[in-house]
Amino acid sequence: MAHTRYTLTVEEGEFGDASGELPDLCIADFEQDGRSCDRTTMIRVADARGAGTSIRIDWFSMRSIDPGVQTLTISATNMLFFGARYFWGVIDLGSLTVVRREKCDEFFSFEQFPGAVVIITEYQAQSLSFSGESIHAVDIDVPAHYTLVDGGVKILCLHSDPEILKLKK
Repeated sequence: MAHTRYTLTVEEGEFGDASGELPDLCIADFEQDGRSCDRTTMIRVADARGAGTSIRIDWFSMRSIDPGVQTLTISATNMLFFGARYFWGVIDLGSLTVVRREKCDEFFSFEQFPGAVVIITEYQAQSLSFSGESIHAVDIDVPAHYTLVDGGVKILCLHSDPEILKLKK
């Protein structure tokens, strides 16, 4: 399989502040207590040939300062992982389809490990294949630190015992 390299340009703004361009794909956060989204992120993706696409993500922040949408591109599978405050997902850049769209209490981060992507939220850690398929999940209580160990990722939590998240099925 050929690996496609991608260049991402991310533009954050208040909901409705998008440039007016019609995106190739639009994804909205899950409803939050009847409130409307209050942030919009436009992601422009260009491949090595210069072909481009645009993705709009409407999401909830509900606070004045937020780190914005986080992204991780896996070139080997043409997948774009994204996470915002209350949800995360996976987009297949080849077909421009949403592979996963998951609600969470609060999205913290994700990181690429050998053979897997680890998603950390406030109360759960999950490992996914590079194509977005579930490998393993563990309940956690406010993660404080995580490290790669034999057999997976050891997650230290503030209010519970450490958990080992498997990186392989």
